[in-house]
Amino acid sequence: MGAQRRKTQVNWLVRGAIVALLVGLSGYSLLNLPIVAAQTSMTAQKKVDQNQLLNDLKSANADDRKRAIWALSELDDKTVAPYLLPLLKDSDDRVRSFAAATLVMLGDHSVVPSLLPLLKDPDAEIRYNTALILGGLPNKSAVPSLLPLLQDSDANVRTGTILALSYLGDSAILPNLLPLLKDSDSGVHESALLALETLGYKITVADLLPLLKDLDAGVRSRAVDILGNLGDRSVVPYLLPLLKDSDDKVRDSAESALKQLGYTTP
Repeated sequence: MGAQRRKTQVNWLVRGAIVALLVGLSGYSLLNLPIVAAQTSMTAQKKVDQNQLLNDLKSANADDRKRAIWALSELDDKTVAPYLLPLLKDSDDRVRSFAAATLVMLGDHSVVPSLLPLLKDPDAEIRYNTALILGGLPNKSAVPSLLPLLQDSDANVRTGTILALSYLGDSAILPNLLPLLKDSDSGVHESALLALETLGYKITVADLLPLLKDLDAGVRSRAVDILGNLGDRSVVPYLLPLLKDSDDKVRDSAESALKQLGYTTP
């Protein structure tokens, strides 16, 4: 497989992951997507006039706006992207997230300059959606504008920004992610941990030890797993208490990590 083909496949996988995140925000199950897609495919097959769909984006009915968005996405015409931008601030959260997801699917980089101001919008959901769109296009020119959102007051925005930056694949951001391992929100530092791994950062014992006391069992378990893989026996005393952790997954991870390190539990 050629390098360009691999890059294209990775881009589509990233876009798919981000679309799933965005649509999940709307309150719609991903199981609904095939139904919506089938409906919009029928619309496209009937050659619905594109101008009518663009007019429907201004409909007073939120469901009409949503259906028009997905129908336009089926047409796969990047020229409609600018018409979707105003819907990122729509009064209906489903319309906002569907518009965001469609912008990712269209992959039109020309909208990036229009998206950047939305990273400073007072609405946290709009900042979150915009960060994910920029991560899904993907366009590395957005990195400097995304970095301040790692300190956003909203934990979901911080998490979304971490994901977006990891999808952009710029290892230069690693120093900006490290402090987030100590973020007050477990979702944030779990996302930071995954992003660091994704970007090839060599995680150290010192990075992980504080996470063993995290309130989130998933974070504790992941930290234990990585410590086991690092192979540093000096962490054994820190892992032993986790054999009595309140969460069975953490206990299992601790037992497995200790075995990896050559320690046999009594």
